[in-house]
Amino acid sequence: MVNPIRGLFEITKITDKNGVDRTDGRYPLRLKRRCRLYILGCDAPLLAEYAPRDDENYGGTLRTSLVEQLEAFQGVWKITTLNSVYYFKEL
Repeated sequence: MVNPIRGLFEITKITDKNGVDRTDGRYPLRLKRRCRLYILGCDAPLLAEYAPRDDENYGGTLRTSLVEQLEAFQGVWKITTLNSVYYFKEL
């Protein structure tokens, strides 16, 4: 098993590759969820294991399409996949 990136993250934004917010499917439900990130590298999916707060009722793991690019700057991770761009804020 791959170790997670240390700490918890919150999903702050999910867009398509043109920068338009993803409002289709389950994308809006994922916003503001806390998770631990497991990055296997480019050309592999990103795994985000949900870590709900005490008053939240969700769980499981988000598995994205294959990662194309990773960027991190001042506590914000931008992860571009084949289908979407995810933004995570370190908590």
